[in-house]
Amino acid sequence: NSTYNALKTVEVANVTDSAMIILSQISRATGDGCTPIRTKRAAKESGDWEESATNVITMWRPFMGDAERDDVARLFLAKNRMGSELEQVLYWDGSKSLLRDMSFDEQADYNMNRGDKAERDYLKSRQNKDF
Repeated sequence: NSTYNALKTVEVANVTDSAMIILSQISRATGDGCTPIRTKRAAKESGDWEESATNVITMWRPFMGDAERDDVARLFLAKNRMGSELEQVLYWDGSKSLLRDMSFDEQADYNMNRGDKAERDYLKSRQNKDF
């Protein structure tokens, strides 16, 4: 039914001149909530949905499970029919369900004290624990 649902959703959006937001969890084979998701086909049964979508945005928390550092989320624009792909680090406060842009100081602190290397190291350490 995913093909039918994807096509009908596009049809309804076109007829009503509206935008639709579809939320989907990733397949278990893709990883967990801290695994970087830089593909538009990570969601379960995503092929038909991805083809009909104008934009596909993925999100993960790179330090999920680390209470000291789990205050960031990454968004990746994996498909954008109107431009290029892009990635953004955002501030995440899970206790308040708050997701927002980082301030200039927060972004500078993140880049200096954590950043991409720390994210890769953390992911690697989690994968080693699973074995």
